[in-house]
Amino acid sequence: SKFKYYISNVKLINQEGDTTLVEDSYHLVESTGMMAMSTFELTIPEGSYESIVFSLGVDSAANMDETIIEGDLDPTSNMVWNWNVGYKFLLFEGAFNHNSTIGNFLYHIGLNANYITYSKDLPMTLKIENDQSSTLHVMANFDQFFDGKNTIDIESINNVKVGPTNQVNQLVGNYKEAVFMVHHIENPE
Repeated sequence: SKFKYYISNVKLINQEGDTTLVEDSYHLVESTGMMAMSTFELTIPEGSYESIVFSLGVDSAANMDETIIEGDLDPTSNMVWNWNVGYKFLLFEGAFNHNSTIGNFLYHIGLNANYITYSKDLPMTLKIENDQSSTLHVMANFDQFFDGKNTIDIESINNVKVGPTNQVNQLVGNYKEAVFMVHHIENPE
């Protein structure tokens, strides 16, 4: 019923290996269902890019900085525990019906140790030129959340916030590896 997570610190890398940090790079992604599509815009300098780097979560510099309270880091988004603990990097809540057991689940993952960075090669060159827009489609397969490296039994692991640490580590271990893929790019013609 609720699925939110932060994408932050987006960087693009050209063929020569030069890295461009995209400004204003904190984006709260919200989905109302597992197949829902979310979008956000990035302002990217002109160039041709071969790969992308981005993180799931809020970096340590902003994680507990109570002075940055605008845009997607606004604390009214229900994504902040408090300024001593910081932001929820991922919030996933809903109901389940598994093996005749009906219940609710709640996963709130955060803390600096669980800030994950992904590096993905692009399937083709992303071209930004002449103030035209390109579209980069990145897909998140959150089935991996339950059935990745670690199999999560939703009947026994269904309420995880800051801890218990071993359960947080299992969940983070799953989405650390294989959740995101760059599906395709639409460049201007």
